Amino acid sequence: MKLTINIDLPDDFKQVCEIFDFNPDSVVQRFVNEVSFPVFFGNSTSHHRWATFFFLDYLGAADGNSAEKLDKLKPFLDKIDQSITKDPKESEKSVRKVMIDWHRSVLRERSEDLLNKFKDGDKK
Repeated sequence: MKLTINIDLPDDFKQVCEIFDFNPDSVVQRFVNEVSFPVFFGNSTSHHRWATFFFLDYLGAADGNSAEKLDKLKPFLDKIDQSITKDPKESEKSVRKVMIDWHRSVLRERSEDLLNKFKDGDKK
């Protein structure tokens, strides 16, 4: 998926990019490429975990860690945990499968919510 976004670059970020002669687009793209739950959970020694650490920190700050949302996450986090302990050598691939199931579940739930809103609108 390609997406064009507009973001405000803080002066500190621009300055560091200029000092090292980096294109800010390239830095942001590299960051985005490295956000990966399968790599994060499946390979605990990978140096490609920092972007996902940042993402998890953002998730905690943005989400407020409400109990309801954590209840929905728990079954998938448990599946990730189980897939890692079964076969550490295959854990990244196993976590990727869990992520696919998790994504499908979220999309299914959002679709159902959207359809229910339409049904509720028809009743009025």
